[in-house]
Amino acid sequence: MRRIIFILLTHCLALTATLHAQTVLLSGKITITDGTPAPGANIVLLDANKNISGIYKTNELGIYSLSINPKEDKEVSVSFLGYRKITISSDSLHISADRKSRLDLVLKEDAVLLNEIVIMDENLEKDTIKLKLGTLHLKENDALEDILKKIPNFRISEDGSILYKGKNIDKILVNKQGAFVNQNSIALKNIEKKIIDDIDIINNYQNSFNLDFDQRNETVLNINTKENYQHIFLNTLSIGYGVKDKYDAQGKSFYFSKGINAFLISNTNNTGSATVQEREISNIFSVVQPFSSYQKSALTNLFIRDENRTSDFLSTNNFTVRKEGERSRFSSSVYYFNVNNQNNTSSNSFSETGKNLQNKKSEFKYQGNNILSIVEYDQRIGRNNILHYFLSGNMLRNTSNVSQLNITSPDDQENNLLAIQQSNIFSIFNKLGMSSKIHKKLILDNEISYYHESTDQPDNSISNLSKGAGIISQILGYKSNIFGGKSALKYKYNDALMPSLCFQLKSNTEEIKFRPAPSVGQLNRTGNDLSVSLQFAGNNLYKKFSYLAAVSYQYLTNNSSNISKQRSFIPVKLELDYENRSDHVNLQYSRKMTTGDIDAGILSIRSFDQIVMGAIPLALNIVTSNELAFSYAYNNFFKGISYDASLSYASYAEQIKQGLVSIDENGIQLYKLYLIPLSSTYRFAGNASRILFKYHFPAKASIGLNHTITNAPGVYDNAITPVNNKQTQLILNCQTLTGHSINFENTLNLTYSRLNIASAPFSSNYLSNTTAIKFSRKRTDIKLSFIYQHNQVLRQHYIRKNCHLIANYNMEKITLGIEARNIDDLFGLFNNKAYNTVLSFDNGITNIRVKNTALHYAILIIKYKF
Repeated sequence: MRRIIFILLTHCLALTATLHAQTVLLSGKITITDGTPAPGANIVLLDANKNISGIYKTNELGIYSLSINPKEDKEVSVSFLGYRKITISSDSLHISADRKSRLDLVLKEDAVLLNEIVIMDENLEKDTIKLKLGTLHLKENDALEDILKKIPNFRISEDGSILYKGKNIDKILVNKQGAFVNQNSIALKNIEKKIIDDIDIINNYQNSFNLDFDQRNETVLNINTKENYQHIFLNTLSIGYGVKDKYDAQGKSFYFSKGINAFLISNTNNTGSATVQEREISNIFSVVQPFSSYQKSALTNLFIRDENRTSDFLSTNNFTVRKEGERSRFSSSVYYFNVNNQNNTSSNSFSETGKNLQNKKSEFKYQGNNILSIVEYDQRIGRNNILHYFLSGNMLRNTSNVSQLNITSPDDQENNLLAIQQSNIFSIFNKLGMSSKIHKKLILDNEISYYHESTDQPDNSISNLSKGAGIISQILGYKSNIFGGKSALKYKYNDALMPSLCFQLKSNTEEIKFRPAPSVGQLNRTGNDLSVSLQFAGNNLYKKFSYLAAVSYQYLTNNSSNISKQRSFIPVKLELDYENRSDHVNLQYSRKMTTGDIDAGILSIRSFDQIVMGAIPLALNIVTSNELAFSYAYNNFFKGISYDASLSYASYAEQIKQGLVSIDENGIQLYKLYLIPLSSTYRFAGNASRILFKYHFPAKASIGLNHTITNAPGVYDNAITPVNNKQTQLILNCQTLTGHSINFENTLNLTYSRLNIASAPFSSNYLSNTTAIKFSRKRTDIKLSFIYQHNQVLRQHYIRKNCHLIANYNMEKITLGIEARNIDDLFGLFNNKAYNTVLSFDNGITNIRVKNTALHYAILIIKYKF
């Protein structure tokens, strides 16, 4: 199989020989009206039919140099954000005897200022908005997160996601150069108002190192820094210490320039604070090559930030550098996590009829050292070829210990269990690709990839301390090797019709060696995934529409232990998009086929007190899915209004789920894996936000409504049982935005859930209200928050009341602060006993989980900026 991929790649690369013609070296400098260079200005070469034959950018001094063929490249178009586009005919160029030409241009500003918001001429940039921040009553130390939260046109989530017109913004540029890619949480917390000149919302950002005719328009934020904050290091050192030996130490260094953007962040604390979110790590490291089930399990505790813990040590370190020039682009990011946390949980488990099965009190301890890294490099080779290289490598070392006291019905037998799980994981992924424009309307893309993972679990055991005996011990090793090859031929008839043909092949070998006492076993799986796809795409239909339609033929084979499974499938992907200044409509449909995890074929220990019995045929399982989504978003900056709504449906066939078989005399839950014929999820989400009393007492009001219906059958008593879950969530937020010293914010979160298992209903209601008082005057900022939570689960009430305090006194370079969380618990004011109680249905068991402790602390912080 490796030989086939190699031969395929060799033949494809042989086709990348480009057409040669007599060329001219065109160079010059692009400036704006005041003589300032225009770094990152776009220089686009167009043929007689207005097709793009080349895209280039000026360097940090506004200088460019490129090769042009006047016989094919009929126009040179120069554009720069906020300035009028200039188009020059190649026939007007003065060409010297040595085939050189000089073209210097001065760009004129093209913007209209309306109420501190500048909207660019539509012919220049589609929906490009420049935000001036003068009307938001900001202070110099306000973070980007504080700024965007005051604008109703953005929605900021706790996981760092930024939504604008119903679209995720995952790139934040600084001075029009790449800086934060899937690193929103770092930018939101660390980019301060004092360095910001203005903010651009670019709705049609395109990758300059991409030859594709069909480049999907991407929305990004661009932070233009003030002149005195360019080409310098911005450093911050912060140290905090307080009661109960709580501490928080941070060191940060940022460097922004017109050639290189880089930052180094180190944060060590035992207060539960996090600088990185799981969503971002997943987007960076698992989109190209998804995490395996072992990696997902190892990283779960790392990224779930939970204030309801008895201890939470976390050291997060990240170094990122990005450099972009005319001919090459380089970026690298390395993360190191050292974590040690503990939490206590009590839970009650019920059968589908509501019969009590087991009560548990558990103490979870998790330790981990994890390194995740990524390198990307793009290089232009000539004017018609771009080389792409992608490398990621991960090393994960984790240990989990769980002490559990369980009481099992009907005999109320008591057991004291100790579970230990260790895992050492190494993975590396390489991808090399070449994009070649072999004709002005024809592009050939080729790539090869290789992935290797090695997982070792030297200790995965459960012991019964009450009986002084071990119950089960498993030593496991897992290896995976995946080779991939891909070749695509793309043709552009015009902007409305761009067909492409793609061939893709993946070949994998996997192996699990396990030693569950007293037996020894091994499971191997090999497979091939071959697909041929035909795609049609188009942009600017009637100046507003874009579409994508792809249909494929996929042939998937899996083999293990003399058992083989093959399947043919027709994947489909459809997308229709409409967008104008204020409206965005999107319709998507996809049909997919994927292979399940190999560990479904063995007996394994999961979740510390669960033994799961698999079967070899399940290791060959193939899952199919259908997903349909429709969304509409309206956005009006001038009126301070935005709202959006979305509907989605997803169905999955032949998913594997656990079903409870029994609970043994040690209180260990024994499960068997089953195939679920069909499960489905329906979702509706709606959000609205606007500015009220804009001129007299400005306030931002927001409302969010989410409704989900899930039909996901479970297994009870070896039978598939219908399970229906309906959940409705309402979120109301209101915050004042006045220039007065005191402002207020209130957030109300109401959730209603009804779980039906066969004919047995289980209902729960969750209420959470947070009221914050904000005081701000000159150097002083204070925020005092009051939290009230009332959860009703199966007619039982769980109430918590807490107070948080953040206070800062800001000087020119030094900030003195106090940070206190759950300060009421420090003094025992409310006698809280339950935190974040939830009702859940897991693997055939209904559970009520109650966390009975939470982190509470007060620390003094000194921050120094230099």
